[in-house]
Amino acid sequence: MLKTQKKIKTYLLVKVIWRLGKVLMKVLHLLDTVNRGGAETLVLDVCRNAENFGIDLTFVTTQGGELEEDFRTSGAEFVRLNRRFPIDFSAILKLRKVIKQREIQIVHAHQAVDGLHLYLATIGLPVKRVLTFHGFIADAKNRRTLCFLIPRMDANIVVSRGLRNWLAQVNKLNVGQNFHIIYNGTDKKRLQPTGKSFKEELGLDENVLLFGMIGNFYRDPRKDQLTLCQSLPKVF
Repeated sequence: MLKTQKKIKTYLLVKVIWRLGKVLMKVLHLLDTVNRGGAETLVLDVCRNAENFGIDLTFVTTQGGELEEDFRTSGAEFVRLNRRFPIDFSAILKLRKVIKQREIQIVHAHQAVDGLHLYLATIGLPVKRVLTFHGFIADAKNRRTLCFLIPRMDANIVVSRGLRNWLAQVNKLNVGQNFHIIYNGTDKKRLQPTGKSFKEELGLDENVLLFGMIGNFYRDPRKDQLTLCQSLPKVF
């Protein structure tokens, strides 16, 4: 028994020493806005779990949004800037100052506007740049910006093979240039049952079939909720 207790104490002591002595990777994530959306939820999950995976994470938003308070309390270092122009050099200088002061090693953008501001803020700095493609490109302006950014990134990430093919065939992006597929992960804590019932909240009978689809509504072909709605009469 005493031998077992000693082993446990030794293990815990080694673990504490390792945690105190380990060097965390310093990473900065930037999102222009933090309204409810897929990319925002994914980055929020990353902020909440970064430290457990050896990442000292700084999160920056240049316009804020509905999820701002969630990001403030996520455990990541939170920085709020104010972007007033399409290319805001005041925000770029402040962003550069944060990167230098925090000794950031990797910067990670999730949209064209994020990527452009991070690229300009890190010119001449010993920092690796990463850009993730979460979905379809909204317009020609964003496409031109991304065409400029792709060869200037140290890594371009796309979240599925289907999206990579779409970017190549429809948006005509060069996805053969330093592109990597990394599937989205989910914080399992968010998926724990709460005991609440959607049917009960909506006042529906327990025998009623209820289908749900998560995603914002867009006119262009992204989530394509219209096709789903048009198919319902054929199913029912």
